[in-house]
Amino acid sequence: MSGETQIQNQIQIETIKSNQTSTSTPKYPQNFEELCTVFNSSYVNSAPVGDGKMWYVLCELSSKDKVVLIKAVRTNKGWFGRSRIGIEIEKIETVISMLKKYEEEARKRVRARIEELLKDEVTRKVLIEELKRLGIIK
Repeated sequence: MSGETQIQNQIQIETIKSNQTSTSTPKYPQNFEELCTVFNSSYVNSAPVGDGKMWYVLCELSSKDKVVLIKAVRTNKGWFGRSRIGIEIEKIETVISMLKKYEEEARKRVRARIEELLKDEVTRKVLIEELKRLGIIK
């Protein structure tokens, strides 16, 4: 990684830190369209992983036609960049399609797990009771 790129990435992470107050709670995206909305014209939030303090941040490069993934951690003192991961991505549409594909794959895994759980009669009864209690099914 060139020195110029490192400086650019540090500036971007510093911008993220300066735009977040230490007392604010990060707003988790509700869907992938919302997840892909740009804030500050340069960043796209991605889904939190782990305990919700780790986020992937897509940072635009100075050329404005490529983005790069940077792993960032939110602490009570702000955002801190951890490492550059992945590769440069040509267009933001590519990122959106990648995220939608991930969402579809996650839904398939969840559905398969639920179907597996429903095979057991006791688990099925407990699951159905819980879904009724939550108002998800009647």
